Amino acid sequence: MRTEALQHLNPLHVRHVVLTTRLSPIECAERVKADLAPWWSFFVSDRQLSGRAGEERLAVRRFRGSGQRLPSEARGRFVPGGDGTRLELSIGWRRIDVAGVAIALPGALVAIALAEAGQPAQPWLLGFVMLLVIAVVVINRLVTMGDDEFLVQRLVTLLEARESSEPN
Repeated sequence: MRTEALQHLNPLHVRHVVLTTRLSPIECAERVKADLAPWWSFFVSDRQLSGRAGEERLAVRRFRGSGQRLPSEARGRFVPGGDGTRLELSIGWRRIDVAGVAIALPGALVAIALAEAGQPAQPWLLGFVMLLVIAVVVINRLVTMGDDEFLVQRLVTLLEARESSEPN
């Protein structure tokens, strides 16, 4: 459990999953689209996913009425085959969230370094802000702890798929 929590907090960790289904890529996209919450659904929706799905690719997250803060995202592509479709998924942090953390943390470190050099009037305030940013990231990621498995199981259910052991 501890290893899973640490992986979930790591912005660079990506889980690879391959699903296989008898459905065509178009049928897969239609089923996923039918379960996507509309973009204007900020707080209430009977749908379980948010994101986008097309005939070739998808990027979905678990819909949370409280908003989307650092959610896990399942990104993948539909690969047609003779007996159905393979869905090759990568599950992890959204790319925009990785970029935001990659910019915010070094920025906070620079601000602390400047504070130590005597630039701002309140050097302790910058350290407090950085700790607050880190705490918000950790708490938001811990809240979304089971989302990786939820996304896989939701797609398995929607697409009548099974998890494959094939390497991608």
